Formats: sequence, C-alpha cells, structure tokens
Amino acid sequence: MSTPTPPCTNGPRHTWAWTKNITRTTVSGRSAHISLKGRYRCACGATKLGAPNHDGPDLRGIVGSDIFMASATVDRSKEGGAA
Repeated sequence: MSTPTPPCTNGPRHTWAWTKNITRTTVSGRSAHISLKGRYRCACGATKLGAPNHDGPDLRGIVGSDIFMASATVDRSKEGGAA
C-alpha cells in the first residue's frame, strides 16, 4: 500500500511534472515481474509514481541499442532438455 501524498504547500492541488521513467522489479519465488513507471515531481517537492512517458528521452536511448537487444534475445541452445 502506498503512502498518501501530503497536501501541496504551493496551492490547493499538486501540479505534477514528469521527471523520468524507472523500472520496478518484483521477484516472487521463481518468477519476476518488471514494470515501467514514470516518476513525477511537484514544485513543492512531493513525488509520486504514475504512468510512464513513452516519448521520454530515456526510452528512446534504450530501444534499438545493443544492450536492449541483448537482453531481449535468449539463447536456448545452451539449456538442457528437449527443444
């Protein structure tokens, strides 16, 4: 459960501005869940996690790079068992 955001000190409501995208990883037993979230900040200093910005510069730098392609490709030939 997330903690509630304190009231804004600059006005009646927060004005959220996207700062960057982050990945969150949750490992449970033998499975892992990776999710993409956006980090937002208000002028008063409060932060929250919300929907990611799919046009953010941090995603454009990853997609198509060698690091992204290497993590997306799995070499199954080295695993044991039936194919």
